[in-house]
Amino acid sequence: MDAEFAFEIGSGLLTEVRRLQSLLGEYDKVNQDMKDNLEERDKVIQDTKEAKEDLERIVESLKTTIRQNDKMIGMLSWPVDLFSRLTHAIDELRSTNWDLEVNVRNLQTRVTDLQGSIQRLESEHKRFTNLLTTAETNTNTKLSGYKGR
Repeated sequence: MDAEFAFEIGSGLLTEVRRLQSLLGEYDKVNQDMKDNLEERDKVIQDTKEAKEDLERIVESLKTTIRQNDKMIGMLSWPVDLFSRLTHAIDELRSTNWDLEVNVRNLQTRVTDLQGSIQRLESEHKRFTNLLTTAETNTNTKLSGYKGR
């Protein structure tokens, strides 16, 4: 019995050693999987950090571009404002020019009317001068006729 008992104990120990070796193998496999997962997680974290840094650089670049665009828009607003003021000034000058042209036409009409009046008055002046000269001549002739008698 002792041999059988020793054989059973040996068999039991051998079975237990095999079971423990199998568990140790599973443990090693799980441990290696965990190490692999941790390495993969660390790589994902590193990639995520790099992506975050890239995105932060892109955001800063976009902010800089937006600030530059705002400055450019600000710089471009003065020509628009100047154009608006010049357009307004041109409209005012056109209106003033139109008013002046109307005044010129009115003055030309008045000049033409006055020239007609001057010609009429000069004509009447000439006629009256002729009448006066004729009257003087007639008066002198009559006076000479009275003196000679």
